[in-house]
Amino acid sequence: MFRNSLRPLLILALLAIPACNIASVLTVTYVETGNQEFPVYGTGMSASYDYDMTTSSDYNKYKDNVKSIHFASLTYEVKANSGASGTVEIFMGPYGSSDVRKVAEATIPAGPETTGERSVTWFDQSYAESLASNDRKFRTQAQAVSAGAAALVKASWRIEIVAGS
Repeated sequence: MFRNSLRPLLILALLAIPACNIASVLTVTYVETGNQEFPVYGTGMSASYDYDMTTSSDYNKYKDNVKSIHFASLTYEVKANSGASGTVEIFMGPYGSSDVRKVAEATIPAGPETTGERSVTWFDQSYAESLASNDRKFRTQAQAVSAGAAALVKASWRIEIVAGS
């Protein structure tokens, strides 16, 4: 008799499942991080660095079910410094292309002062996000604005990816 009274409860529970947000249960958010050190001297552009998240095992696990890609942060750190104070600009563009544009700006103290990790003072997040979202890869470069700059600047980024069915 007890077993027969549980049957209607079980049926009601099964009928209620579609009302739950199953999509949120089947969604995962993971983070891709990267960084690169750029030597910036005078006003010359640094060498470029190409970042390709499609080489990540996490990305490859979820690549067919990516719902959104959010460029969560871009930070910098002055690792070494023997030059004048000024501004460093960070550029991004399509992977493997020389067509880059300024996406961030940061302050360099006068040498020999260095800094810990800091947020950039200005960031074109929507452009950086479009590069990561469209191609899953991008090119990064840095350039000092002041002629007397001589520093090693580390740029770091954090990209949040939501995937699921």
